[in-house]
Amino acid sequence: MQSEGHSTHVIRAVHRVLRSSLNEAVRRRRLATNPALVARPPRAKEVEIEPLSIEESRRVLAAAQSSAHPARWSMALSLGLRQGEALGLLWSDVDLEDGVLRVRRSAQRHTWQHGCELVDGQPACGHKRGAECDRRTGGGLVLVEPKTKASKRTIVLPQPLIDELRTHRATVNRRRLAAGEGWDTTHDLVFPAAAGGLVDPARDNAEWNRLIEAAGVRDVRLHDARHTAATLLLLQNVDIRTVMSIMGWTEMATAQRYTHAVDELRRRAASQMGALLWDERLGQL
Repeated sequence: MQSEGHSTHVIRAVHRVLRSSLNEAVRRRRLATNPALVARPPRAKEVEIEPLSIEESRRVLAAAQSSAHPARWSMALSLGLRQGEALGLLWSDVDLEDGVLRVRRSAQRHTWQHGCELVDGQPACGHKRGAECDRRTGGGLVLVEPKTKASKRTIVLPQPLIDELRTHRATVNRRRLAAGEGWDTTHDLVFPAAAGGLVDPARDNAEWNRLIEAAGVRDVRLHDARHTAATLLLLQNVDIRTVMSIMGWTEMATAQRYTHAVDELRRRAASQMGALLWDERLGQL
């Protein structure tokens, strides 16, 4: 797979599936050992986390006020929702009275599959790609269940975000009424497209890029907004288990990647210990 040019991410994903499948074969006594345990996948390169600073985050939020969905970006920087989680959010998932949000699904783009019959192993429509088939099926933007139990979670909302979501809901309702029958009513989305349907992730990324340019901050990825939220939580001394719950992490190793935040917390701990054990004694001397 490496010689064919596949990415490390794809190779490691294939290895995980194969390893799990062959473990099941060993459990059923179809194999004596699992050969996938011997084959080591390539080491994944650590992607440096580049969170926005507090000042940069505030500048982004200020610039977002002129965007179509200001609350979309407030949610990204304060709650760290994954892109698909935010775009797949329904109003039934948001309880503004209790101030909580429930992550229950994610918006994804699926590849179209052929809906026509196969003739001699080839699609009858004559097209290679399923997207070009007249009877194409199963593709486009869809809502799917989260991959892990940790991803399916409940998050308490900051009060300013609750207030912003109230204003945002009123704005969305006005747009829906103005659109009339042209509004897509398939899903009651918190962040709908112009006609009410699911927002394309590519368009969402483009909006983020325009936003950070308008804010005059560093050129960072949309996913770095998630890193920013996690970093800010850690820097506020939020318990690591609580941070994992908010972010939907399943492994402690993920949290350990935030060494920049951990180092800052260690310095704070040392300073606090110094003040606790020495400051009063030094004052007496």
